[in-house]
Amino acid sequence: MKKIDRETLKVLASHLMFELNETELNDIESSSKNFMYYLDLLNNIDTNDVEEMTYPIEEERHTLREDVISHTITREEAFLNAPKTEGEYFEVVQVIEK
Repeated sequence: MKKIDRETLKVLASHLMFELNETELNDIESSSKNFMYYLDLLNNIDTNDVEEMTYPIEEERHTLREDVISHTITREEAFLNAPKTEGEYFEVVQVIEK
């Protein structure tokens, strides 16, 4: 199992576009050691003779509601509060620089 070190945390934070201070890095690094320990324990459990679990509710149920259109607005109404539009689209400011 790969160790999660400070550099890995910094790279992950950079990819997720947020910064971690030293206290946060220490906390995450410490927690990750415990997490990796327990993950390693789970990986060492012999599950060869364990039968795969099936879905616990055998009877088929449809719990989703029907899609019912209750309120619609026109494109013009949707564009009323938009700062910028271009044709049929909202125009947004680029936020990702990478």
